[in-house]
Amino acid sequence: MLVKVADSSVDGFDLSVAAGYVQQMMEHRFPLVVGKDFAGTVEALGEGVGGFAVGQPVFGVVMKPFLGPGAMAEYLTVPATYGIAPLPEGLAAAGGRARSGRYVDAHF
Repeated sequence: MLVKVADSSVDGFDLSVAAGYVQQMMEHRFPLVVGKDFAGTVEALGEGVGGFAVGQPVFGVVMKPFLGPGAMAEYLTVPATYGIAPLPEGLAAAGGRARSGRYVDAHF
């Protein structure tokens, strides 16, 4: 799934990556873009992807087993099967709504 990112956040993990503290803990694929949490809209769906629609507001967490393409980008590819959910009605994608990890815990 391709997401047009409207908002992303910086947390302690992102700062640790940028400072080089996790170099020995996770594979790094360059160019590396920091950012795990994001909010935006579905731009395109892969073949057979269901449960989402182009233009739908979503939020989530980049959950790849390596560091590489992160959420602080204009566009992001993520699997539709985990780490992403429809943005609850009443929340805007932009304006600080990309605190996915903590919000997911509270919302579900």
